[in-house]
Amino acid sequence: STVSSTSSAGTIHSVSGAGSTITIRLPLTLAILTTLVVAAGGRPYALPLGAVDEVFRFRPETVLWVDGREVLDVRGHTLPLLFLRRWLAIGGDCNDGCVVVLRSGDLRYGLVVDVVRGRDEVVVKPLPPRMRDLAGFAGATITGDGAIALILDAHGLYRAG
Repeated sequence: STVSSTSSAGTIHSVSGAGSTITIRLPLTLAILTTLVVAAGGRPYALPLGAVDEVFRFRPETVLWVDGREVLDVRGHTLPLLFLRRWLAIGGDCNDGCVVVLRSGDLRYGLVVDVVRGRDEVVVKPLPPRMRDLAGFAGATITGDGAIALILDAHGLYRAG
């Protein structure tokens, strides 16, 4: 016997004893982005992997102050710091986190996060209209474990910080 089912999302065609064929229709506007998923205050955030240069353990005792700004000396180069918890106004200090070195054009800085969860390929969803003008945010996604994560814009994040 043959069974077929069709919907706007795709089709299923099954033949008894021969197997099934499943066809899924994806919209042309579907954008997949490889990201580094980080967390601050227990919530996940996604950073476009193309903007990530390196990641290393954050040690608060190595922070220096230059021209009223917190920086690190990384292999002889001054790296300005932006603390994600502070930027998001979450509160609390990040004393045992990681520094994600981000770049956007000539701009290079360290984003201090609580945890680096790992790499993930995500589907980019646009932000709702009332959030589209918020600097530092590029979209939203659902992570592999089902959590909603905001996608951060490396250049806008620093500019707004």
